[in-house]
Amino acid sequence: MKGILMKPDMNRAIREGRKTQTRRLQGLDVINEAPDAWYVSMVAVGHPERGWYFKNKYTGYEKVVKPRYRPGETVYVKEACRSWCIDGRWAVRYKLDNSVRQSVIGADENTDDYYFVEHEEKWDSPMFMPEWAARTHLLILTVEPQRLQDITPEDCEAEGIISAIEDDGRPDSQALRDMDLVDQYHRLWDSINPKYPWASNPWLWKITYKKVEGR
Repeated sequence: MKGILMKPDMNRAIREGRKTQTRRLQGLDVINEAPDAWYVSMVAVGHPERGWYFKNKYTGYEKVVKPRYRPGETVYVKEACRSWCIDGRWAVRYKLDNSVRQSVIGADENTDDYYFVEHEEKWDSPMFMPEWAARTHLLILTVEPQRLQDITPEDCEAEGIISAIEDDGRPDSQALRDMDLVDQYHRLWDSINPKYPWASNPWLWKITYKKVEGR
């Protein structure tokens, strides 16, 4: 099963039910060298493993790009944790909220798979989190290419953004709130994607998902 990295605030928003979208750049480096030169010409309907077709409007060159995640698959959210053995089973403590979950996976503290002991302060990097340690799973619903600046205020809320402006019924309050949502996402994006900032308006994958309960 594939894992997906999320910043702690994004992971928290997922667990609280506020975040149902994410935007990813994987596989689009060539396209984003000159994003304005490309458009989506076709999708291989019924064959998602074949990807989306991008066409260069100046050269006519066509490139197929496969998204890392596909509709219908379940992925797990990677997060910082530490784990140790209790009565032959893994126990996992999560840095986000310091909660503990006991895994169904067996463990032997005498093997190389024994990572940490409970009293240690070291947290395991989210990058290397195995699926058995995960507590959050997502079912991918849709994956489609989109330009970054095409994000809507509704999309920003689905990304977990909370506006500091309330809609108080004034004619301009909703417009101000919408502007605030997009501005907050703009600043968040630039803080974590310096190579492809908002101003460059890169192509990306708009991914929608739902949290899988009972995992």
